[in-house]
Amino acid sequence: MRVTPILAAAAATLLAGCEVAPPSAPVAVLPEPQPFAAEYRETPFSRGIVSVVSADPDGEMGAYRLLPCRQGTAVCLGHSAGTISTAGGTYVVGGLPHGRSFHLDHGGGGFMTLGGAQYPVAWEHFPEIELHALRR
Repeated sequence: MRVTPILAAAAATLLAGCEVAPPSAPVAVLPEPQPFAAEYRETPFSRGIVSVVSADPDGEMGAYRLLPCRQGTAVCLGHSAGTISTAGGTYVVGGLPHGRSFHLDHGGGGFMTLGGAQYPVAWEHFPEIELHALRR
């Protein structure tokens, strides 16, 4: 069938008076997906050893392996044991060599204090962060 301009105009006139009814069933709104919610809730030491990367006062990158020790009452860095406490949702590892302390937030962030200055850190459970991977 060939649609003529007169037929098309008549169809448009008929459709112009049609109203579109809203859906008769209730429409459920789905929640916004939170793809990284689990990562932001992860707490330091919940799965054991924490690998930390941070700059030092000279701007050099350093990798640190914080190991829960002494039946979970301390955190060891190398051969030294430091204390662990929480302050406002932040895990604080202090009493480490050279006056260094780590302030680890949920989800992999925080800062390191050294010599009265603060340096941003990133932390992760295994796999360990290796220094040679940072130099690429």
